[in-house]
Amino acid sequence: MGTMMAQLHAWIATGAAVLAGTVLILAVLDATGVVATVRWRDGLSVALFVALLGAVLLGPGIVIGVRPPSDPMHYLYAVAAIGAVPAGRFHAVRRGSTRVSWWVAGGALVTLFALFRLWSTGG
Repeated sequence: MGTMMAQLHAWIATGAAVLAGTVLILAVLDATGVVATVRWRDGLSVALFVALLGAVLLGPGIVIGVRPPSDPMHYLYAVAAIGAVPAGRFHAVRRGSTRVSWWVAGGALVTLFALFRLWSTGG
C-alpha cells in the first residue's frame, strides 16, 4: 500500500511540475502582452494548488507506509511549492499592482525550483 501511495505521490508531483511550467509560460505571455491568458492562468493556478495539496495529503500515508523523506528540508520545500503562486498573486493584488502576471510567473518559478528540490530530498 505504501509503495503505491509513494508512486501516486510522485505522479501527482510530476503533474504539478507540468502545471507550474504551464502557469509560468501563460503568466509571462500575459505579462508581456503577447496573449491575454488571465482566465487560463488563474484556473491553472488553482489546479496547481489543488494538485500540490493532494500530493501533500498523501505524505502522511507515505511516511506511515514506507518511510519519511531522507532530508527534513523536504517539508520546507513542500510549503514553498504550495504557497509560492498564491502568495505572489495575493501580494500583487494587495498592493494594487498592475503586474499580477509577473508576480504569478515568479511564484510559478519558485514552485518549479521547490519541486525540483523536493525530488532530490524525497527518496
